[in-house]
Amino acid sequence: MKIQPISDKLFFEVKSQIEKNYKLNNDFSVVVAVSGGADSMVLFHILNRLSKEIGFKITGITVNHNIRPKDESLADVLLVEKFAKENDIQLKIHQFQPGFIEEVRKERKKGIEEAARFCRYKVFEEYTKEIKADCLCLAHNQNDNLETLIQRFLQGSVLKAGIKQKRGIYFRPLLNITRKEIEEYALENKIPYCIDATNLENNYLRNKIRNQLVPVLDLYFDGWKTGVLNGERKVFDVEKLIENTLRNHNWTFDKKNNNVFFDFQEFVGLEKSIKINLLYKGLETFFAVKKNGEWENQIEKNDRDFVRFPYYLLEKFVSDFKPVDFENVKIFCESENILIGNVKKGYDNIGFYTIIDSVGFYDLPFGKIQIEEKSKNRFVAKLVESDFVSGEFLLPVVIRSKDNSDFIEDKNKNKKDVTKIFSEWKVLEEDFSRIPIFCDVKIRGIWGKPFNAENFFVKIDEDL
Repeated sequence: MKIQPISDKLFFEVKSQIEKNYKLNNDFSVVVAVSGGADSMVLFHILNRLSKEIGFKITGITVNHNIRPKDESLADVLLVEKFAKENDIQLKIHQFQPGFIEEVRKERKKGIEEAARFCRYKVFEEYTKEIKADCLCLAHNQNDNLETLIQRFLQGSVLKAGIKQKRGIYFRPLLNITRKEIEEYALENKIPYCIDATNLENNYLRNKIRNQLVPVLDLYFDGWKTGVLNGERKVFDVEKLIENTLRNHNWTFDKKNNNVFFDFQEFVGLEKSIKINLLYKGLETFFAVKKNGEWENQIEKNDRDFVRFPYYLLEKFVSDFKPVDFENVKIFCESENILIGNVKKGYDNIGFYTIIDSVGFYDLPFGKIQIEEKSKNRFVAKLVESDFVSGEFLLPVVIRSKDNSDFIEDKNKNKKDVTKIFSEWKVLEEDFSRIPIFCDVKIRGIWGKPFNAENFFVKIDEDL
């Protein structure tokens, strides 16, 4: 049996995926997002081959965020520019001014990578609309999808499949192709590409999955990738069923009170899983930033904070209909309706839970905090507009309210009941669920200083 060259295999796979979703002819126009990495350079090369065969228009776009050392980010741009010129491909280069992404990070109160991604996708969408292209192709591959599925599982995300191949203007032709195949294609066709050194660092959960967890799975669990991808297809089928069911149930926006509401009696008659997903739909509606009825930024819709609202709080609300809130958003019952709106004043004593995997600013019920790196892979939290600083912890970290079963180790490895610690500190009982507990690989610490109590953090070096 003749083995098909990798160049032909990937070419026909990309062609097949695009033809399933678009009508390819001389009027078709595609923008390709090119970072300079192996994935996007290979996609650029394949789509250029395909455009010559069919005759459609191809345009590249590359973005320099100016958040890495100047020589590194400039090298990526120059590589993409050189490739485009050699292949006579139109290229749009967008340069953000140094410091701009940092300002966006502060405004969005999230990490620098998230801010860069937000700005990058906004440029993608504006340019695609400007030149009236039919779609914008991204180079996410099968490995990216597997990492996303693992990350969502580890974070306990709401039922959700992996990376969508097609969403709005975005299309991902390489989603069924492995990173190994992409690198083989690049080698076979002598395609140059850059390696982002930050991908080798393990400061972020995704990099830890890629660099540390996946190699272990490859070594000890044959066929795990097939199993995960088969599981994704099953989740996708359930996701579509829920999505179709929710089409008949819509939230109403109350502009006067700046909230959304849904009829209580209609809600009560639904199954539990539909109720919880309907609450997520309500959160999505509440968070939506509309422009002519559409999201201003498609990628922002996918990353909106409504997906971070803890599942256990929605489950709690569905069980007893008592108010729940998270990061200043409250779900409650009033006047025969279920409402979702901002917490106006104070803070309900119901607990909180959030997962943080990168530095940045975060709004928590007890105040706004900044996560920053104190030393290599050691992080601290600072309460904004105060002098309160937590002990050191690892990322990712869960910051949550106390659970009745919580125990923390002292310096002698003895377990201490957190409730008893609070009592020893003479913490008022109504403040028990307000004091944040930090959990990384274990319960790392108690941040009591902002509540006139003590800090109790286990040194990281003791268990590494």
